[in-house]
Amino acid sequence: MRILPRVLLLLMIPSLTFCEPLKTLRGRPLNCELDIPASWKIATDEGYKIIATGDGLGIQLGSLQQNLGDPSATLQTAKQMAAKGDPNAQIGEPTPITIDGRKWLQFTVMTGSGTDALKYLTYTYSGSEGTYVIEGCAMANQFEAKRALLARYMNTFRFPKKVAH
Repeated sequence: MRILPRVLLLLMIPSLTFCEPLKTLRGRPLNCELDIPASWKIATDEGYKIIATGDGLGIQLGSLQQNLGDPSATLQTAKQMAAKGDPNAQIGEPTPITIDGRKWLQFTVMTGSGTDALKYLTYTYSGSEGTYVIEGCAMANQFEAKRALLARYMNTFRFPKKVAH
């Protein structure tokens, strides 16, 4: 009988971490939104690039007005930028993902080495709405444990709703 309360408590703990109030980041000049915990700090809010940090994680939302064609074109640009920042960056294979009803590509990037290594979960999209990149970051040795939390917030991305006239 003592096991049941412990099991219930263990089941409740993960859900408690997701009950934190959220705040919405809003991109400019391209309208888009992304939710993060209200306790996170906004490091940069230039509209086209927003960086938020908290809980040992970072999320960056970037946008360009130009349409590069499709997510694979954005992927090539993102890979070039990662290699430029760190010629030894390890870039994972892209896999498709759907966010807000549109097809994106997701992949990981590992930069640095040893205790300074960072790992990024990156989503790329390009289409008629513009070009978007969402990056989630954690220390490489903590990435797998925190990946689901990063993805949870990154997946809240929303394109603006079309206004009916």
